[in-house]
Amino acid sequence: VKVRSGSVGTFTQCAYAVGLGYLDFCIGSFTVNALRNSMSSMFTVETEPLYLMARGKVPTVWERVTRVFKPFKFEVWVVLALMVTFISLFMLFQESFFEYMNEEKESLMPKFGQLLKTVFLGFRSLTDGGVLHVWESWGGRVTSLGFGAFL
Repeated sequence: VKVRSGSVGTFTQCAYAVGLGYLDFCIGSFTVNALRNSMSSMFTVETEPLYLMARGKVPTVWERVTRVFKPFKFEVWVVLALMVTFISLFMLFQESFFEYMNEEKESLMPKFGQLLKTVFLGFRSLTDGGVLHVWESWGGRVTSLGFGAFL
């Protein structure tokens, strides 16, 4: 971490980076004095002149659980969920139409259980990083390529 002021020392840079959360702690050979002791707690290792600075705030369980969602804003997650749901249902209707046209199916409308299974497989494909279903129609195969590119 580089601070723009030219007269800032290594200890101040480490304390600044830990304070902003870029680092959890700093390891280095720092001289202990009253000012530095007031800025952070020092840990002295007996075998070497080494001082460690520990970060004061411990993240809560909720912060640890929700950390995985931090790369995107809430709105992006909503759009992602809507797109996966839409594409999954589109694929179901496309395959249902293919089966209906080949007279393998008596009704064009899928059942509620099929809708839930399709949306579940769509979200499972999202977490697995690939499409989990083998499509029968050429339209389904081409659409799955687009779905794979979206993921």
